[in-house]
Amino acid sequence: MTTLRLTAGQQELWASKSRGSDGGKLALSLREAARAIGVSERTLWEYVKRGDVPSVRMGRAGKRTAKGRRVLIPVDSLRAWLLAQAGQGEGEQTAPPGTV
Repeated sequence: MTTLRLTAGQQELWASKSRGSDGGKLALSLREAARAIGVSERTLWEYVKRGDVPSVRMGRAGKRTAKGRRVLIPVDSLRAWLLAQAGQGEGEQTAPPGTV
């Protein structure tokens, strides 16, 4: 499992998101969520694909578009996942297999 450590700036950004200063969003785009927790979009996408980070796919399942269905990360689920990661250990940050 991956342990993430947030910098002071990331913690401030995360706190501002949790206070609803983002307009009260219930879910974030992949880009917004990655920025909020300080990882790349690619890394967050890997977490989503593996099922580590809860996500919701929006749009019609049968409709194919160039970009596909939109992936949203529920704010409460992301916060719970991040807190679980932080509580799993005080060790060094470890990268998921195959990302180094």
